[in-house]
Amino acid sequence: VLEIMNEYLLILLRAFLIFIVLMIIIRLLGKREVGELSLFDLAVILIIADIAAMGVDEKELFFPAILCLTLLLVLQKGFSFLLLKFAPLRGFVDGSPRVLIYKGEILFDNLKKEAYTIDDLLNQIHQEGLLDISEVNLAILETSGTLAVFSKKRYQEIYLPVIVSGVLDLDNIKLLGFSKNDILAKIKQKSLKPKDIAFYSLSEAKEGSLYLFKR
Repeated sequence: VLEIMNEYLLILLRAFLIFIVLMIIIRLLGKREVGELSLFDLAVILIIADIAAMGVDEKELFFPAILCLTLLLVLQKGFSFLLLKFAPLRGFVDGSPRVLIYKGEILFDNLKKEAYTIDDLLNQIHQEGLLDISEVNLAILETSGTLAVFSKKRYQEIYLPVIVSGVLDLDNIKLLGFSKNDILAKIKQKSLKPKDIAFYSLSEAKEGSLYLFKR
């Protein structure tokens, strides 16, 4: 009986230590909500859960589990740094936001690319208190899978990012009625190049936000 109790106490101790390590790791991973996690972050968290379970169940795997959890944290931080520095890599891993409704019109090609159905679209719109697609000025499917909905009544002017992290968003540029050369000409007037720009947005008629990378 004493041996069984000791084994249970060791399991509880391993569980407590794994819990502490997990709390530290999750805290260091960042403060984003679960619905805002990228696919990469979600994959890391799922792997972390499996490794933590092994560390609790098998005493021989406790220290290897701690080592693996630490390694995962280092890899995630390193990969996040690469994603921050290289926009094409970020687009490949996380994907890019995609406009599904523009000025009350459904962009069916974008719907197909995202495997998004009309029912999905209506469900999200109704949750925003809108009855019909015609009431929507802009709907963007974010990289987290959340649909951001902007009504015509509240948002009359549509601003879209045309340059993000030095990369031109050709889809948004086309939606706004511009060409790639139009955007390059606009930033040339400001003595800038795409690589200088962290974020640049436009509407069809007005300038939006312009943020430059800090040197």
